Amino acid sequence: LVQLLPNIELLVTSPDPIGVTSSGDDAMNDAGISSSGDGHGQGEEKKDNEEKDRNHRDVNFKLSSICFLLRRFLKVVSSKSHPVMLFLDDLQFCCSDTSLSSSVVLTVMEGILADHTDIGGSSCIFFVGSYRSNEVSSEDHSIVRFVESLKSFNVPTTTLTLDGLEIHDLNDMISDAMCTFPRICYPLSKIVHEKTKGNPFFSMTFLNSLLKDKMLGFSSRKRRWVWDEERIRSSMDVTGNVLHLLVEKMSGLEEGVQLALKVAACFGISMKDSVVGYLSSSSISSTTAPSSLVKAEFSSIRDGLDQVVKEGFMMKVVGTSSEEFKFVHDKVQEAAYSLIPENERNQYHYILGMALRSAIEGKNDLDDIIFSIVDQ
Repeated sequence: LVQLLPNIELLVTSPDPIGVTSSGDDAMNDAGISSSGDGHGQGEEKKDNEEKDRNHRDVNFKLSSICFLLRRFLKVVSSKSHPVMLFLDDLQFCCSDTSLSSSVVLTVMEGILADHTDIGGSSCIFFVGSYRSNEVSSEDHSIVRFVESLKSFNVPTTTLTLDGLEIHDLNDMISDAMCTFPRICYPLSKIVHEKTKGNPFFSMTFLNSLLKDKMLGFSSRKRRWVWDEERIRSSMDVTGNVLHLLVEKMSGLEEGVQLALKVAACFGISMKDSVVGYLSSSSISSTTAPSSLVKAEFSSIRDGLDQVVKEGFMMKVVGTSSEEFKFVHDKVQEAAYSLIPENERNQYHYILGMALRSAIEGKNDLDDIIFSIVDQ
């Protein structure tokens, strides 16, 4: 990208970019701080505010430079015959406040999609963003402002609402899973639909919990699945308690498997196989590691992850050039992360980062690992 636009590197990396330096008034304010009594305190506070304002303008300027670079690049690589599609998932995690860091992704996307300048022609981009509407409660959320802003720039937008499964669709799924006639399992499907609002992941989690609590089971005498409707009806709703069900199931696993879940959760929704390999060859210091990490060794982390895959919490994704362990749902990753006591989480990230750092010493090819280390 820098080769396409040779001067953009100066704009992005300059410590004092054009348009951000202090004005004459700012210089006078900095130099004219009073050194007596209350004036000194007010002057210091004013200086701090001005410094924060300059830093904010600095960040905004660099962000604008990056937006400019991406717009020019996309205009080069996209056309009507070869459009570019961008897909971003889980946009509900963009915070509803107005800080730069919380909505920087949407800010960049807005700059790209709302670009109507004639420089280099228009880019041909199809953007798709997905989020959970039940987790976007405020009208002031970044997503809501993002959509409204695009409409104000006359950018064609379409909103699609994906609801849960209808009762008959959920009944077909449960009927197929239980090898039971739809008319027989319909009463169970109706209860499950009431508890889960038709969410497929919640439905399967709920059915697994019923199986574990022996409210659902296979009858050898009747040669079919049977269930206790009264007990199921009196059980908790799943929509707000799926994390509780997942954590409860995870807590019953072996210690080594729980450790694998905790470690994987520290890396987000997925964990590269190369990271697993580096961790397996690393060592940790018992003087700095949390107690739950001291008792286990990273050398067995791969075996633990393989067991996690068998339990259905993660899946192994094989790509053309790499492999990774990926959580089947971000709620599963959230549940696994909650297994780590809150006062130990920073230590977990620090120990993992240092363990990876020690494992790569003397190696040159760090492209597949460096960001995983820094992210810790």
